[in-house]
Amino acid sequence: MESLGEVYAGFKEHYVASTTTRMMLCDMLTATAVATTAVQAVYCFLLGSFPFNSFLAGLFCSMGIAVLTISLRLQLGGGSEFEGRTPEKIPARYAGLCRLHHLRHGSNAGGLQFHG
Repeated sequence: MESLGEVYAGFKEHYVASTTTRMMLCDMLTATAVATTAVQAVYCFLLGSFPFNSFLAGLFCSMGIAVLTISLRLQLGGGSEFEGRTPEKIPARYAGLCRLHHLRHGSNAGGLQFHG
């Protein structure tokens, strides 16, 4: 029976060998966004959520970026459902959607109201 360390080493070796740098960057950004969401939730449960709208804005921003980045990774990985999309336009759409996402949810953190 393999130990947990050997399983992890085998997974890491296979991941590094078979994954492009662009995909690794998407995975790292997704992991960072998920970790940020977890830290915010733990902070809220431990210390309270006094400015609740700020907590929700931060939580939704982190979760939204994770979802958008997973979508970017799926599109860059290629697949039959993404045929016809040029690799140059996919990151531009991702950047535009991230900007809209931050405008919508980031405005809640400071008390501003953005209705769009």
